[in-house]
Amino acid sequence: MMNSDAPLLLLLPLLVLSLHANAVSAEEPAEAAPTTAEPVPASPATAAADEEERQVFEARGRIHAGWEYQHWTGNEATTLEERNANYFLVRRSRLKAIWRPEDWLKAQLQIDPAAGWNSDLLRDAYVQLTPLRQLRFRVGQFKKPFSGLELRSPARLKVIERGPGNDLIVDDLNFGDRDLGAMVYGRLIESVRLDYAVGAFNGQIPDQGVEQDKDLVARLRIRPVKVISVGTSWSFKFFSPDEPEDPEHAWAGGGDVRLRLFGMRLHTEVLAAENYEATGSSSPYALSVVSILSYRRRIPMDYRFSLEPVFKFELLDADTNITDDEVLVYTPGINLYFGRYFRAMVHADFTRGNRNTQVSYDSEYEDGERLMVNLCLDI
Repeated sequence: MMNSDAPLLLLLPLLVLSLHANAVSAEEPAEAAPTTAEPVPASPATAAADEEERQVFEARGRIHAGWEYQHWTGNEATTLEERNANYFLVRRSRLKAIWRPEDWLKAQLQIDPAAGWNSDLLRDAYVQLTPLRQLRFRVGQFKKPFSGLELRSPARLKVIERGPGNDLIVDDLNFGDRDLGAMVYGRLIESVRLDYAVGAFNGQIPDQGVEQDKDLVARLRIRPVKVISVGTSWSFKFFSPDEPEDPEHAWAGGGDVRLRLFGMRLHTEVLAAENYEATGSSSPYALSVVSILSYRRRIPMDYRFSLEPVFKFELLDADTNITDDEVLVYTPGINLYFGRYFRAMVHADFTRGNRNTQVSYDSEYEDGERLMVNLCLDI
């Protein structure tokens, strides 16, 4: 949560300049590669046209800011101040510079000005080589090829937050998110749009920074027809623990399905992971199931305006060895798109935990409601 306008001022010059760069459209953009929101290039038949349109330098930016109201009813919220809170915040801010001097060479740098001068300032910093469409190399800091929901750019997310399952498995347990490493990826079969990605990363037990730790991450995605795509992700952690009771390895895996039909979008994902940080039992597993349904309808007006109702359902079980500890999150909402770059999102979260939820989550998720308003500028 930010209470200063200084980081936002850093964004304004680049956002003005980048209006002439390639932008993220409010309309549904091209299908993404299995690693990032970067579109898979067109077929070789259009290579000449792509060469003419290719820009050597691109500047892009993003500001997602808004207001949030919280009301908690769990046992941990005892006073009126603890049960109710409202505040303004900057959820995301990004400045991105892309340098592409040749078709086969690309460098990208992305920072988060709202993070301030700390380790969270740098988001992406990598060099990419593309000798072949089927064979690409990327080295530096970037997102691991894990979880279709995590790899989906915030500019294309239908919801304000990815949810507690993503927070636990992808972020807290560090099976996904950004890391330093190297990756090879590309498209194996054009006819069914079969994409792959395999990478090795510095992955570590959070807050310990053991240099010998490593992650191996892999993802496959296939899109045999235009309306559906199916992906699967795997992540294997290898630790060098200092204490005998610390884990030596851990794994996570999952699958996701995206369906697009008559303006409707359905994204369903299941993730399972060894919760090596859980304290409730030995060798537990975490399980997350999330489904996001949306329907976008363009309203005929002088300027481009679209209306999109959204509903998300999520079930998270942080420790499968503990019974009756699941968390359920229901999120209805509506998105309003104005023109090419701007949208407003109004969503409500209803969180409900079971009898033993506090045992698994260490009081992290209480019963409660949240009203979230987000204004998004993606250029």
